[in-house]
Amino acid sequence: VANLMMFTISNAPAMRYIVWKQVFETLSTTPPAQQTRPRLMDLLRPAIQQEEAMWAYMEDLEESMSVDSLRRLAPGQLTFRIRDLMGLEDTNEDPMDTVSAAQPDMAEAYLGPMIAILQYIANDGIESETAVQQTLAVEIFEDFWKGLVSDLMKGKLAYAMREHLGLLEGHSAPR
Repeated sequence: VANLMMFTISNAPAMRYIVWKQVFETLSTTPPAQQTRPRLMDLLRPAIQQEEAMWAYMEDLEESMSVDSLRRLAPGQLTFRIRDLMGLEDTNEDPMDTVSAAQPDMAEAYLGPMIAILQYIANDGIESETAVQQTLAVEIFEDFWKGLVSDLMKGKLAYAMREHLGLLEGHSAPR
């Protein structure tokens, strides 16, 4: 199963949640004799839970998108999560700089405009706007959001890894 896990991770898009890179590194440096069923399950369970929690946060944000929810959303908080979903290492740099260096097209197409909208809302620039204009600002943010999430979803591995966990637990058969 360890080989299946490594195969799944290595064949996934390069942009995948950071925890899967860590799982891959752990598997590739652990001698086969130590890749026991309990150890593999202990490696997979928290990784799956972390990715699922991250995506649950992203889904909650999308479902509750409003001027008020965007006002409460710190751009740095959003950027940290996106950086992690892109599989980028935590550096001492601003996460926006990390994302921009690794994925300049995505940073320009999605993240930059999203941060600009968040800053506009946070600085109360939106308060002087009409209700229609406020709704439009949220809709524009949401359009950028959906494009970004669509790209990030391609690297979501929790479902495939849950199948591997099922094999380890004896709940499913290999395909």
